[in-house]
Amino acid sequence: MAIPALYGEFNPFFVQPEGLARVNLATGYRVIDQSGKTVLEKRGDGIPLASMQRLLFSDDSESSAIMTALQGRELTRFAGPTAAASRAS
Repeated sequence: MAIPALYGEFNPFFVQPEGLARVNLATGYRVIDQSGKTVLEKRGDGIPLASMQRLLFSDDSESSAIMTALQGRELTRFAGPTAAASRAS
């Protein structure tokens, strides 16, 4: 694992088996993989859902949460912020 030492926190620390983490950078939070590459950068801040191969993102413009596959395909939307999406904001 070769992650640059520029992140303020890892939360959670690389959930498995996907190897993804939510990290804090000076510009805000993002999801990265174990090589430090940002995952689905255009979606912004998200939370990896352990063992589900899914990510959860907030959509503030519609007051909803979006669950996506790891490749970015939208799977479903939840009305209002979910507990995980609220934590991600």
